[in-house]
Amino acid sequence: MDSRGGFYRTGSIRRRVVIPYTELDVLERRHAMKVLLVLRDRGVMNKTELVESLTSGAGSVQTRVDDLLAAGLVEVEEENVRPFRKMISLTDKGREVADLISSVRGLMSS
Repeated sequence: MDSRGGFYRTGSIRRRVVIPYTELDVLERRHAMKVLLVLRDRGVMNKTELVESLTSGAGSVQTRVDDLLAAGLVEVEEENVRPFRKMISLTDKGREVADLISSVRGLMSS
């Protein structure tokens, strides 16, 4: 189990707070929510299409897809015909999370 920590001050005493890693932390990583929302809006995409729609580097998008895959929010299927592409889509859990993110965005912009 991974953990992160921070400091807070109470009076003159400085205390360390350890916040345990949770699956929710994956959403705080760069481009994670964008990946979920793009897949929600566009459906199944290959990595190249996803990179182009996010205007981000291929390496950072691949890292984020791997994180989301580990969290069970996306799934990756490899095509068996040329060109051999990996198709990325949301799982049911990923779709629910993306819908919630979209709802929060709507509330924040109104």
